[in-house]
Amino acid sequence: MARAAGGRAGDGGNPVAGVRTAGRRPGLIPWDKAGHFLSFYVLTILYVLAAPRAPRWAIAGLLVVAGGAIEIAQGQVGRNAEWGDWLADIAGIACATLPVWLEALRRRMRA
Repeated sequence: MARAAGGRAGDGGNPVAGVRTAGRRPGLIPWDKAGHFLSFYVLTILYVLAAPRAPRWAIAGLLVVAGGAIEIAQGQVGRNAEWGDWLADIAGIACATLPVWLEALRRRMRA
């Protein structure tokens, strides 16, 4: 049986199967979750800037669904799908949108 170029016997021809990645490092901040948080925080801000007339709740809802869809897709392709990752996505979205919503609420209460 011939093996695919770049792979080893028994790895399905995957050229990166032998590559070792850095393991989970102990520490105060779970970096994977911080990456999810920061990514969706920045995505939310960029989306709001790119579509200033779009309702904020629609942007937040779209990004929450997108984060969930990404986790579902990861589970389907053999990667880890974690609730914690999705919750970190949602936290990033909330932290980006919450100040805007609170300011709008404050203005309504003054009027």
